[in-house]
Amino acid sequence: MTIDINALTLESGELLHAIERDGNDIQVRELEGVRWFHFNSPAIQSAMSVAEPEKLILPYARTMLAGFMFQPQPKSLLSLGLGGGAFERFFRKKLPKLKLQSVELNPMVIDISREYFKLDSDHYSIWQGGAEEYLAQTDQSFDMIFCDIFGRDSTPSCLSDNSFYKDMSERLNNQGVAVINLLVKDATEMLKILQAAYPVFETLALLDVPEDRNIILFLSKQAATPVSPGAVKLLAEGLDTDMPLLQKLMRFIPNPN
Repeated sequence: MTIDINALTLESGELLHAIERDGNDIQVRELEGVRWFHFNSPAIQSAMSVAEPEKLILPYARTMLAGFMFQPQPKSLLSLGLGGGAFERFFRKKLPKLKLQSVELNPMVIDISREYFKLDSDHYSIWQGGAEEYLAQTDQSFDMIFCDIFGRDSTPSCLSDNSFYKDMSERLNNQGVAVINLLVKDATEMLKILQAAYPVFETLALLDVPEDRNIILFLSKQAATPVSPGAVKLLAEGLDTDMPLLQKLMRFIPNPN
C-alpha cells in the first residue's frame, strides 16, 4: 500500500473523533485505510494502516529502526512518547519477546491510542508521566531507548539539558543505544542538543529522514563498531526496512571530549 503522507491533513479524510479539553486539541481522522491523529498542531502525531496496524507508516519511525545497527539483538526497549502506539504494535509483531516499557505524558493520548489505534492494554506496560521524570525515578535498565517527544510548538527543553542525557545513559546497558526523533527549527537548536549530549556519550550519529524534515539522533555509550553487510541484510529483512540505505546516509559526529 502506497501512502501519500502529505495527503493526511487537518482537513482531509473522515473525522472519527475530536476533543478540546484542558488546553488540548485532538483530532482522529481516516482516509483510504490510513488512520492518524493530530495533537495541538497540524503535524501528524501518529499514523496506522487499519488493515495492517503493525506496519510503520511514517518515514521517521522506519528511520529510527537504524538504531538496531548499533544493537541488533535488544532484549528490552524503553519507548519515551507513546503517540498512537506505532512502535508498540510493530515490536509486538516483529519482536514478540522484546520487553517493552512505554512512557506517555498525556493521559488523553493514552486513551486515544487504546480506543482508535488498537493498543491492547493487556499487552503493554504504559507509565503515565514525563520522559525526564521517568528516567530520573526508575531503576530499570534497557538495551535500547526510543525517544519521540514533542512540545506544543517546539522541541522539549529536556532535549537541550545535559542532565536528561546523564539520566538516559544511566538507564542504558553498556552496549545500549538511544534513538531520538528531532524536529528542530534551526542549526542553533540542533547545536544545543548536541552540546548537551556530547559529554555523556561516546558515539553520536545523525540521520536525515528521507522524504521528511525530521532528524534522528543516535547515541551510544560505546565506540561504534562496523556492521557487516550480512548483518545489515538480516536486519533489513527482519524489520522490513531499507537498512543499507540508512547505513549509507548516517553521519557520525566526532566527539571533541
